[in-house]
Amino acid sequence: MVKTYFKTAFRNLVRNRKHAILNILGLGVALAACIIVFLVIQFEYSHNKHLKGYNNLYQVVTRSMDADGEHFTPGMPFPTTKFLRQDYPQYQFAQLMQDYGVQITVKGADGSSSNTNKKFWEEKGIFYGEPELMQLFEIKFLSGDANVLKDVNSVVLCKSMAEKYYGNWKEAIGKRIVNDNADFDLQVAGVFEDMPDNSDFPFKMVSSYAGFVAHNGNGWPLEDWGSNTSNHQVYVSLPNGTNTAALDQQLGMFEKKYNTENKDSKRSHFLHPLKDIHFDERFSTNGDHVTSKASLYTLAFIGMLIILMACINFVNLSTALAVTRSKEVGIRKVMGSSKNQLTMQVLIETAAVVLVAAIIAIILVQLALPHVKNIMVVQSKLSLFNAGSLLFIFVIIAVTILLSGVYPAFIMGRFKPVEAIKNKITTSKVGSVSLRRVLVVLQFAFSQIFIIATIIAITQMNFIKSADLGFNKESVLLLTMNSDSVTGSRHEAFKDALMSRSDVKHVCFGFDAPSSDNSWQSNFAFDKMEDREFSVQLKMGDDNYVKTYGLQLIAGKFYGAGDTAREYVVNETLLKKVGVTNPQEAIGKMFRLGGGRPMPVVGVVKDFKQQSMRDAVQPIVMLPKKNITRQPV
Repeated sequence: MVKTYFKTAFRNLVRNRKHAILNILGLGVALAACIIVFLVIQFEYSHNKHLKGYNNLYQVVTRSMDADGEHFTPGMPFPTTKFLRQDYPQYQFAQLMQDYGVQITVKGADGSSSNTNKKFWEEKGIFYGEPELMQLFEIKFLSGDANVLKDVNSVVLCKSMAEKYYGNWKEAIGKRIVNDNADFDLQVAGVFEDMPDNSDFPFKMVSSYAGFVAHNGNGWPLEDWGSNTSNHQVYVSLPNGTNTAALDQQLGMFEKKYNTENKDSKRSHFLHPLKDIHFDERFSTNGDHVTSKASLYTLAFIGMLIILMACINFVNLSTALAVTRSKEVGIRKVMGSSKNQLTMQVLIETAAVVLVAAIIAIILVQLALPHVKNIMVVQSKLSLFNAGSLLFIFVIIAVTILLSGVYPAFIMGRFKPVEAIKNKITTSKVGSVSLRRVLVVLQFAFSQIFIIATIIAITQMNFIKSADLGFNKESVLLLTMNSDSVTGSRHEAFKDALMSRSDVKHVCFGFDAPSSDNSWQSNFAFDKMEDREFSVQLKMGDDNYVKTYGLQLIAGKFYGAGDTAREYVVNETLLKKVGVTNPQEAIGKMFRLGGGRPMPVVGVVKDFKQQSMRDAVQPIVMLPKKNITRQPV
């Protein structure tokens, strides 16, 4: 009997091949879209779940208050870990420090520097960690163990990094590397397995935190409570049953207890569950990227609409085709076919179409997956064949068969044999006219939603491309250089060599471009030497910064050449927030940054976008700084 069902289904599909091809292509594309949406959502929700202690790990984070409201950062002041361990010895704390954008020089077997091909630029930089860090994040060592990080000059590499440097990871142990032309070597003391792509902690190279403290080449304020950077983070593992609410309350008063230099500090700390790190947009500098749950819900909704549209299209075509099959149904009923047998026949035909569509969908997904990273935040390779995705494919196929086949089967099962044989079945008698109209209206409504959403997306992209950012972004090339003293001594010679070229108009050295993810902030005082109720963002660059980026001065001048700040330039927003309406009035006023000495404001620049187009322009102060790492041309 089953064999007869499949044989009849095959003959009907071949007979109505145009109808079948339309349904197969429509369902194939829809299923492919749904599978890709699922893979993206699955990948995002899988972050950090490879850790056994996933539910017990927390990040200790910072909340600060000012006139603009609450501000959040994953960064912690450097002294906090010492006192956290002192106050809570029953918990395991671990701290890390990340130094972005470093040059690694791999030394030869005899300890001498190798050729230039053995110099590597690592955009993700180097992490500094303690043995506790490797234990908390369950790093699996192939050679060595977490305790090697107690040695101030030790470094451990992930397997792929070791193979990148030495070909065979087993040959890495005992070798030496140099970080940013430092005057000391780091010895490779261990190799660990690569972190999975769905980890927010892309450890590739971890050096000793004790070594970071001992050398501190960049002069980080290791004993200063007033300074904070998102590069320095603290994590803790809590036993099951810990009263996190009570601990949060204690952490809220932690800084007031130990920050004796600023008893009026409005900064506090709290626990941030590891399971929330990947989705909390308040902490945008966490991990490789932060994903909004609202975006994932929207993506899931879009996938649902796509498959519903395809199923509605299938139902509409199938009910229309039912009229041409009325005589077949009539004869089947006269010959003794039951309603259930007719339903089974239609469902098997639907299943055949959906299965062929699913095969096409899988092929389309395989072809599309390498290109997903071009339109999504996800940059990792997504795997189509895993337990979760295979289960989803099975479920979505079953749901599609039911959504697409039940109603046409119900309609054909209601045909009266006499009317069917005499060809008296018309489209007006096939099912409910009202229901078919509703389905058609829904199909058009969904199509219009997608068209409108596409138009809005294109309009927004065009707006972003043509928006006035307040600076020139065209024909500007960003080159990355080391910040060590050896490279710094060559900056001017490098600049002169660039300026000697006829195709180079301006060269400047700066910490970053006007618009970037970097966000250095500080307390400040303006005119009256009392700290304001909000912080100011810092932009650091030399005296050619304005010319290179085409920033517009609206009052005064830009500061002169120099390695350290002797005068400041501010933006319009800062003046508005301090109550100055005429930019010219700000010239000559004294400005104090942090705990430094007051120096005059010599210029005011027109507002420019320093971060996302969605974010409001922040108050900015511009100053020169010697330890800078980028130079736009």
